[in-house]
Amino acid sequence: MIKTPFFDASLFSKDNVNTSRQLEVDLVKVLAILTMVLVHVFEFSFTIDDVGKTVPMWLTLIIEFCGGPLSAPLFMTAMGVGMAYARKQDALSYASRGKILIRQGYHLNFWRGGLLYLVIYTITKSDSSLFYVVQGMLVLDILHFAGMAFLFLALLKLLKMKPWQILLVSVVMEVIATLMPPVAADSVLGAGVLGLVFFQNQYTTFPLFSWFIYPAIGYFFGHMLLRVTDKKRFYQRILIAAAGVFIAYTGVLQALRYDLTEIFLGHGYYAQGLLRATWILPICALVYSLFYFISPVVKGKGKKLAEFISSKVNDIYIAQWILITWTCTILAEYIAPTVGSVMALVCIITVLSVVLAYGRSRRDGRFFKYKK
Repeated sequence: MIKTPFFDASLFSKDNVNTSRQLEVDLVKVLAILTMVLVHVFEFSFTIDDVGKTVPMWLTLIIEFCGGPLSAPLFMTAMGVGMAYARKQDALSYASRGKILIRQGYHLNFWRGGLLYLVIYTITKSDSSLFYVVQGMLVLDILHFAGMAFLFLALLKLLKMKPWQILLVSVVMEVIATLMPPVAADSVLGAGVLGLVFFQNQYTTFPLFSWFIYPAIGYFFGHMLLRVTDKKRFYQRILIAAAGVFIAYTGVLQALRYDLTEIFLGHGYYAQGLLRATWILPICALVYSLFYFISPVVKGKGKKLAEFISSKVNDIYIAQWILITWTCTILAEYIAPTVGSVMALVCIITVLSVVLAYGRSRRDGRFFKYKK
């Protein structure tokens, strides 16, 4: 039984009592996919030279913050909650899911980057485009990470580890990742392989050792949530604890004159490390708590939409990336992006991605469907 000064035994049942969908978790996944589309369109449309000119610095910081702590970390913690709530809890099911996600990741690489640059090479005959065909096929992103996380959790399940032990392992992994320097940053193939585990360069986002702490804490949290008897009191305490940790830690970093924007700006964000994770995790906890208290006003069609987006978040993710890369590449040949046009494109791509995921679900399931 979990017993701490904030989470005493009276908050929890010995048995699982919250086994249905948790609306606050659905809302977290909705926010994560929205911020992903926002930051992906923004970064694909503008370069660093546009910051302070075409795009105000304050807007850049807001969007990068949304695309940092409010994006992938939320997505991954929600994924961890989903792991805890999964009907099939055996290692084989987790491994099967992991293999499918990795295959989806490489199929996305082909449609998002490989095919795009192959078309550009066919038109321009540029050697650089041919290089980007290979580079595009070996990019590592959140689908590859999710697959690796499921495979690694399958291994930990074979070892019969408990949620708190898995969380402890993730902390050790984060320490190792913090100390591990890139060893294949200049090798496309080397980075494409080693980057699955350790950060190498900007094309190896979300390596396992740097990011596993997020699904691990989500998995731990999910097992707590399953047994909570008083969710209001539970989230009140999370809100207080998370706010306290965030304020105190931010104060320490400020006292040390650490630039907080370095946590979510640049390639260092993908390398993570304990310093960044310790700042981001309380933000995730605050979002979960706030969404719990907001969730009662989400009813009817709004609730159904949130549940649909949450259940199809992978398909929406795949659709938005394909739409973004092809659309932005074509538009860049004809018009210069502005803040207004980019924000309009964010809205259009978000709606189209949801519609495509819905259409796909009505026909035969999901994008890149495989037999297990």
